[in-house]
Amino acid sequence: MARYMGKDDAEVFRAVIVTTYPAEPESDYPPHRVERKSTTHAGPYRTKGAARAAVERESRPARFWAEQGVTSEGYVEKASITWERVE
Repeated sequence: MARYMGKDDAEVFRAVIVTTYPAEPESDYPPHRVERKSTTHAGPYRTKGAARAAVERESRPARFWAEQGVTSEGYVEKASITWERVE
């Protein structure tokens, strides 16, 4: 999805969400028998506040997953950008 950016914006932000799934020793699916982590990214965002809001929103697992022991945490990353004409 395109986002509005000012002509002088020199940095962008993104939300990084790390979800931890507990080990399921009784699982018939071998990869689920050990704890595992999944990392997802959202963005880019024009402001740190927007990225932080995405972290807050995305790092709350649904009640079902929370009851299963799934936890999520997140943080914000920043990238400097240099614009260059390509056409």
